[in-house]
Amino acid sequence: MQLWLLPRLATFEAHIGGLDISLESSDTLIVPTWRGNGARLAIRYGRGPWPDVTSYRLLGDELFPVCAPSLLKQHGRPMRPADLAHHTLLEVAWPSQGINFPGWQAWLRATGVADRVSPTQRRYSVSGLTMDQAIAGRGIMLATHPVAADRLKSGVLVRPFGEQHVLASPMTYDLLTPATGEAPPAVARFMDWLLAEAAVFDDETRSTR
Repeated sequence: MQLWLLPRLATFEAHIGGLDISLESSDTLIVPTWRGNGARLAIRYGRGPWPDVTSYRLLGDELFPVCAPSLLKQHGRPMRPADLAHHTLLEVAWPSQGINFPGWQAWLRATGVADRVSPTQRRYSVSGLTMDQAIAGRGIMLATHPVAADRLKSGVLVRPFGEQHVLASPMTYDLLTPATGEAPPAVARFMDWLLAEAAVFDDETRSTR
């Protein structure tokens, strides 16, 4: 999520501001709290409901392959799912949370090539590391829109199958706040901005499908 959020924080600071923002990455669920004029909030990727918090849906989820343009050019023709047998598959090893996160095996089954494709797979603990390897041309990543959108727009990544072969996911990105109490004014402005940014992004994503 940080790959989606960080580039957009400059917009908040330029047009709204009024809030010092610190970001912390953690595999464990951070307990949201109101803190005087500030707050500690959480953004989680997974499948709710999340206990003892108020949850706001930010973004839905679906997965699709992305890779460096140089890797795609090696084929000299449109890539097919069975071609992945000749590539390293890059995957994010999400903390389980007791959830079976969809990944490459689910994607290969959905495209009907699981019995023909048994490529080398590499797993990384964070999406940023996986993205770096994909951009460097070291394999094909199974990505989500929030993770890959800005890199696709810049051209450092491409979708080898275009809009085809997208794997639906039950996961969501959610903003979590304390279950009780009211957000301080500056925090409320940030929350409203974040939810609006997510809504615009979701609309743009749906319009390209």
